[in-house]
Amino acid sequence: MNGSVDSQPLSLIDLVKILYFRRYVFLGVFGLIMLLGIWYVMSKDEAYQYSSFYSLGVLADGEYLESPKTMELRVKEIGYPAVLERQRSSGDGAANIDVVIDSPPNSGMVRLLTFAPESIEEEVVEVHKALIAFIDSRQTKRYEHQKEEYETELKSVLNILNAEPSGPFNSASLPVLLQEKAELERSLRSMVPGDAIVTARVSDEPAGLSKVIIVLGLLILSTVFGLIIAYVAEFLALVRDSLKRDSRYGG
Repeated sequence: MNGSVDSQPLSLIDLVKILYFRRYVFLGVFGLIMLLGIWYVMSKDEAYQYSSFYSLGVLADGEYLESPKTMELRVKEIGYPAVLERQRSSGDGAANIDVVIDSPPNSGMVRLLTFAPESIEEEVVEVHKALIAFIDSRQTKRYEHQKEEYETELKSVLNILNAEPSGPFNSASLPVLLQEKAELERSLRSMVPGDAIVTARVSDEPAGLSKVIIVLGLLILSTVFGLIIAYVAEFLALVRDSLKRDSRYGG
């Protein structure tokens, strides 16, 4: 196929001929990319998704004990670094475990996500458990503190209501006190503590693209690169032959 450089556009037959004459270049590139790709796919551990969800506590008026965004930041800035440092100090090898921490909109929850192979499942579970424990500890403290405030206020109101007629209230203030008592009792009943919905649940299937899809992508990639290199090789051969003729005639 090596001949003079033709200014006419190449036909489909010409392209097929070029591929035939440069078939070894094409097959070499194709085979090299496929071998490297398959080796990478087979040697790479499949990653699974580990997920944890914590539902934040709610007050009577629908407000959270601590807003999801605030709790998310607390976990990122305080809880997560502390857990990794503690695991690193104990030699558990958790320093390489990445955890995505977020709060899905309108869910009232904090979510933890980790993508990791099964070989480190135990370490991932331990990190997730520690982070959930961190969240639960903060939520429990806030829940108990708020509950104690409500109970103290309710006790104060009951003491006034149970006082002698000469006590600190008169009949005019009785409806107000009764309403306050009812609201405090309702607030206590309506409080919902935080709760760990699920901890380190692992997905049934590997996360990301399956190996079959990756191999199909490699086939396409290998074919494209093989064709490009084959046609580039033919072009360079034509240029080289043209330069040789020019130097021969010019000499």
